[in-house]
Amino acid sequence: MDQHSIPDKLQILAAVAAGDQLAFKKLVDLYSDPLGRFIAAITKDHGLAEEIVQDVFLKIWQNRQTLPEIKNFHGWLFVIAKHQALNALRNALVIHYDLQTPLFQLTDSNDSIEQLQEKERRLSLLEAAVQSLPSQQKTAYLLSRRAGKSYKQIAQEMELSPQTVKKYLQLATGHIIKYIEAGTTLTLFALFVK
Repeated sequence: MDQHSIPDKLQILAAVAAGDQLAFKKLVDLYSDPLGRFIAAITKDHGLAEEIVQDVFLKIWQNRQTLPEIKNFHGWLFVIAKHQALNALRNALVIHYDLQTPLFQLTDSNDSIEQLQEKERRLSLLEAAVQSLPSQQKTAYLLSRRAGKSYKQIAQEMELSPQTVKKYLQLATGHIIKYIEAGTTLTLFALFVK
């Protein structure tokens, strides 16, 4: 990143703000690797980090007119990336249970019977949500979350474009979150009806 001086970076940002796609590519080339490493350190998931990097740069492009107002682009970019990573983790919190791990390994010795039952219920909901996915989404999801493969690896294995893999994973994650939320709502409703 040091190969570009501050005036060079300011020129790139001004060109991006004006809609220059080549300048945007330079910006992406300049920051995507360090940003990806930063996000992966937060998420511990390289596939998710790639997705977040793409989302961050998409937002930059969509809001490029505001770039000249940003005084410290580097700092601003990493703050935005951190927020995106934390939001992604928050949204996927329930999803990150490893369904291959036996329940006894997911439990703390201090867990009560109710806590164990709740963990088991969540795992069952998650497994049901994954099983209800359309075939291609399910395959992409399992390769990403259980096998830990990147978008590029999944795309090669499934003979799809990385963009299609990204879309499948977004759809799968959205479906799983809604499925789990619906299951949680039904459980809460059942508790109040009793």
